[in-house]
Amino acid sequence: MLDAYKSAVANERATRKKADVLLKKAGHVAMLGEAMFEDYDEQFPGVGGDVQVAFLSQRIEQVASQLKDAEVASAAEAAETASKLESEKESLRVVDTCRDMLKFLSSGNDALKLETQQVLLAD
Repeated sequence: MLDAYKSAVANERATRKKADVLLKKAGHVAMLGEAMFEDYDEQFPGVGGDVQVAFLSQRIEQVASQLKDAEVASAAEAAETASKLESEKESLRVVDTCRDMLKFLSSGNDALKLETQQVLLAD
């Protein structure tokens, strides 16, 4: 399959060179001909041609690259979300610990007034 791909790429290059020569003879700019692709069906009249194999292989590589980029981005986003969640859990643990400590301190002989507890919890 690799040999078929290599030969398809070589054939495609040769075909492009021939097309450039024809376009120059016709008075067109070769770059314009490259930019204006035909429809997919018109590009490959025969099924399983070398050019079609090369084109589809290239598209598969592009899509695989895009999928890999999306996976990397989603993994980074998941790591960021996990980090935020962990920091929120830690802040909740600190708040709960402070509340428990205030309850413990206020349960002794010198109980804290309710207003004092609320002020301390607000801070």
